Order: sequence, then C-alpha cells, then structure tokens
Amino acid sequence: MKIAIISTLTPAHPARKHGKRLDVKIFTQLYPGGPQYYCGNGKYCEDMEDVEAFIAEEAPDKISDERTIGGLKNEA
Repeated sequence: MKIAIISTLTPAHPARKHGKRLDVKIFTQLYPGGPQYYCGNGKYCEDMEDVEAFIAEEAPDKISDERTIGGLKNEA
C-alpha cells in the first residue's frame, strides 16, 4: 500500500525560487496499520494539479490515502 503525504514548502526553501510550492512524498506501508517508510520517492510541485499527475504516474492504482501537512488549504 502506498500513501501520499503533501506538505507546503517554507518560504525560504530553495525550490520556491523555481515556482515550486508543494512537496509530495510517496510512503510505502507493508500492511494496514503498519509503519510507513519513505524510500526517496517524491517531487516538488507547483500546484495540486502537478501533485495529482505525479501520484497518478507513480502509483495509479496503489494510493490509498492523501494527507496534507502545514496549512496547505491556506495557500493560494
């Protein structure tokens, strides 16, 4: 099972200079309720459309959950 974690980049993050606002990471969970492991699969994205495209590319049938961190809904 794979889980997408989406967070907002801080204003000082270097990727902001290139128009990226969001960090999406794909975590792998071996069994429901078990620990989640980040294996280096992630991407900085400009908007939610980019995030959704990345998730569809990486695991179109395997993403079970999307969670946001860091006040993502307050970002314009």
